[in-house]
Amino acid sequence: MIVDEEQPQAEPGSAGAPAAGRLMVSGWIQLGPAGGALVEVRRLMVLVGTDGAALGQVAAVVVAGPEQTVTHLVLGRQAPELEYRLAPIALVERVDEGGIHLRLTSGALTTLPRRPAG
Repeated sequence: MIVDEEQPQAEPGSAGAPAAGRLMVSGWIQLGPAGGALVEVRRLMVLVGTDGAALGQVAAVVVAGPEQTVTHLVLGRQAPELEYRLAPIALVERVDEGGIHLRLTSGALTTLPRRPAG
């Protein structure tokens, strides 16, 4: 699934600005330094905070550039209304059978920029 949208330009991996790029169902990210493991992230995977709390689910993967590099995850959650937040890939600590573990507590979730629905 590709949805082309014009959004303000953001630095890849930055936390403070909206992500520019295409929304995809899945993508591959590299964990750790260059040469680290490549792992697939995909829609509906659970996002887990450093405090062990479920933060939400991946609603989409943002890719940008000619190499289609994953820059952000779109986090979807009911809070109490459906909302979307942009989590830069730099926040991903690890990916395992429990989900995508972010370097972010549940209390800090609201510091991530919102992404409009649609």
